[in-house]
Amino acid sequence: MSVSRLLPFSFLLVLTLACASDPAIDPPCTGPDCDITADITEEICTPNACGGCLTLSQHPGESCGDCGVLTCEGEDALRCEDPGKNACGGCTALQNSLGGTCGHCGTYVCDGLDALDCDEKPNSCGGCSVLAGVKDESCGECDKGKWVCISENSIVCEGDIVNECGGCTVLSNTVGRACGTCGGGRYECDGQDAVICAGENETNECGGCAVLQGTIGDPCGLCLSGTLACNPSGSALMCVGAVTECDPCNPVGGADGNETLATARNLGSFADTNNAWITHSDALHNSQDVDVFRAHVNDTFWGNMELIAGLRNLDANLDLCVYWTRDDGKTVTLECPDAEPITKNGIKGCCSRNLGTTDETVTVVDKTAAPGGHDSGTIYYEIFTGESGLGCQHYDLVFRF
Repeated sequence: MSVSRLLPFSFLLVLTLACASDPAIDPPCTGPDCDITADITEEICTPNACGGCLTLSQHPGESCGDCGVLTCEGEDALRCEDPGKNACGGCTALQNSLGGTCGHCGTYVCDGLDALDCDEKPNSCGGCSVLAGVKDESCGECDKGKWVCISENSIVCEGDIVNECGGCTVLSNTVGRACGTCGGGRYECDGQDAVICAGENETNECGGCAVLQGTIGDPCGLCLSGTLACNPSGSALMCVGAVTECDPCNPVGGADGNETLATARNLGSFADTNNAWITHSDALHNSQDVDVFRAHVNDTFWGNMELIAGLRNLDANLDLCVYWTRDDGKTVTLECPDAEPITKNGIKGCCSRNLGTTDETVTVVDKTAAPGGHDSGTIYYEIFTGESGLGCQHYDLVFRF
């Protein structure tokens, strides 16, 4: 250890001078320890802030890093003691955790860089749970309802309106309601926001709903001088352009055109409550002529359909057959109380074949089972003769229901 580390500088200086002024007393010093002056010069320094001799680039206490301060690390070095920034980006230690719970339904949020604040955010019903909606705001598939609180942590959508088809538009009609110009239809959903009438009965060729007897344009009337056309309401066909007088014994072209069931002349449409006799006067223009007429009968009365027809005012042996078909297409079960059963072209009927000029009478009773009594149909009247060589023979066809 050097002497300068143990003795004051002034004391060393006196000792050096004394030793140099009296060489006789003390012989000259030899060795490294005698050069005291040189040793003193080497050890003298100005201490730094940490007590060492090295020059420091900064000073203890200065800022460093994000939030640090320089401190001495020994006598000749510094180190940065930096805790880093807090959760809000500042350097002050926070008293609580950012995002931690506080208050009733709050969480801690930053209040600047160095403080926290309790952010109270209860839901719209006053509770703390996350709700499906916000009180009083609109809701539902059609956005016509409102969110209503049922507790502080529960909410429901009330008052939304969805139509019967699952859409939001007000429908023009109720699903399942009867529809159609001629009935038979029901409203069904057409997508989610509309309805359509499905299954409705088709209108006839005249735009009406009744079953037309005949075909538009067919010949009709006396001597087939007219044609069938729609009546004003579209409910039936009427004969247009027929003459009021003609000679059935001399038909135009030698034939009257109503010789078969398919070409039967239409006499009209009637109700089964019509008990009055209806008369149609005509004539067979020769022995080979056959006259066939038809009429439609609407069932309006409960019970079996009973059809009565006859030939009156005969001058020769004429015969009468009556045939019956149902609108519902069912196989007909007939009774012929005063005539003989017959089938022609698959159509069942009854025939009266009295001899001579005796009146012919035919009663047809439909015994077909039909719940509700819906026995409407078409009746055919066929007038003919089994005699040969006859000239024109007049007759009155009478019928009722």
